[in-house]
Amino acid sequence: MRFRIIYQLFAVALSSLIFASCADEMEVGTTLFPDDGERKAVKAFIDNYCFYPKNTMQSHLVQAGNGGALIVADDEVSLKVHLTSPAETDLTFSLVVDNSNSQQENEDKVALIEDAIVFGTQTVVVCCGEMESREDITFSLNKESAFLKGFDSETLISMSLKSHNDVEILKGYDKYQWKVTKEITNIDTKGDLGGKTQMPFDLYDVMQNSYGQFSPTEDLNDDNMETYLMIYANTEGNDIIPVQFHEEQEVAGISIYPAEYWGEWKMSCSKVELLAGSDKEHLQRVGIATWKTSMPTDYTPWEIVFFTPVKMKFMEIRVIDNYSKDDNKTAITFIPEIRIYK
Repeated sequence: MRFRIIYQLFAVALSSLIFASCADEMEVGTTLFPDDGERKAVKAFIDNYCFYPKNTMQSHLVQAGNGGALIVADDEVSLKVHLTSPAETDLTFSLVVDNSNSQQENEDKVALIEDAIVFGTQTVVVCCGEMESREDITFSLNKESAFLKGFDSETLISMSLKSHNDVEILKGYDKYQWKVTKEITNIDTKGDLGGKTQMPFDLYDVMQNSYGQFSPTEDLNDDNMETYLMIYANTEGNDIIPVQFHEEQEVAGISIYPAEYWGEWKMSCSKVELLAGSDKEHLQRVGIATWKTSMPTDYTPWEIVFFTPVKMKFMEIRVIDNYSKDDNKTAITFIPEIRIYK
């Protein structure tokens, strides 16, 4: 019996040592650490250490009108180049924009896509006997890019890791993809109406909906905060305030006044979509504006400013939200006054 106990303890200790030894070693025969005969192969890869999506970035851009300036977040990507096993010499690698993976149908756009990325460091070296580059490859979106200013709403920029020493790059870890979406707007969220001129009321009519028929109203330009237009705010923006100009005008922005109702301001408008143009049936989207401040407490107007003046004979103000935060899809909104500026 004593011999059996000693034997069992010896077996447990031996298995623990074997397990500890294996746990400290890289697993060979896997994608990142392949087995190449008697020694591990030297292969290169990039890895952002994110399980999903692997080696992928997403950004949303805002553009000031078609072809205008881009508002780009200062997102910089940093990546090291890794090896599956140390090499016996220095190895050099570069990350390059790969047009073959850009998924662009227009050849002219494919040729331009390379200017979408600005590299801080594009080429790095993995030194002899080391497993990763000492420097990071760094890159970001180019806010002056002709390609980014020209694409419509969504694009995919693909980059590939290239070896200067004919080292094999592991498939699945050889590319970095940057998905970019874009919103074209002419609304300057940081602007104000200082220096702009209020347009006389006799140059346009603000319309109200009465039993399905639109007719001019003076309730929104009478300087009386007790008379207001009641409208249903909803995410579809299908309850609108039309504005008709007697002649085509260049509009620089508008202001919308908050409303006090029974001592509360939550019925004030907080989000609108603006459409405008010279053809009533084919209005162009100016953009969506959101009141950035907290709920108003006085009659200080909300100023909505355009990056560049918009020529229009018709404008639609679509009310999307107010401050009531109701769970309903629609929320009653009161607007006492609207001003238009040039």
